[in-house]
Amino acid sequence: MWGDSRSPAFGDITEHFHSFCQKYIDVDGNDKKKFKTLRKMWGEKIESINDVSNIFIDFLNGKIKKLPWCEEFTTQNEISKIIDLLLKLNKKNIFSINSQPPVNGAKSTDPIHGWGPKKGYVYQKCYIEFFINPEKLKLLIELLDTEEYVDTIVYQAVNLQGGN
Repeated sequence: MWGDSRSPAFGDITEHFHSFCQKYIDVDGNDKKKFKTLRKMWGEKIESINDVSNIFIDFLNGKIKKLPWCEEFTTQNEISKIIDLLLKLNKKNIFSINSQPPVNGAKSTDPIHGWGPKKGYVYQKCYIEFFINPEKLKLLIELLDTEEYVDTIVYQAVNLQGGN
């Protein structure tokens, strides 16, 4: 699916998840200052699903600089191609957590879409990962299984227990 992780395109794997977590997770559980900072950034009270929606939207709009699962402290420039779609989804309480726009042959040195070794090209399909409630998921699956989308959109849904 993603190719061989030993490829130079993936960079140094130690720069990713584990090293990131070591920097930001307090293993002793004594990180009260960080907790207060995060509450201030995300809001002291979250009383409705719309409050959650606003946090995601504010992140996409650059008003909030960090979400728990994001290594970056701002959104990436590459989402500019799909920002309107992401905002629409999040306004409808479909919370995007990871995405990439379609790219068709950008040079690997492209300042927005480039990655991997020099003298290469980037081809990628659009995808969006998101949280969705079960009722909306049923409606979405019904829509995606219609003749209009069945041959063009591939989806996978997993719940907290690991079932589909």
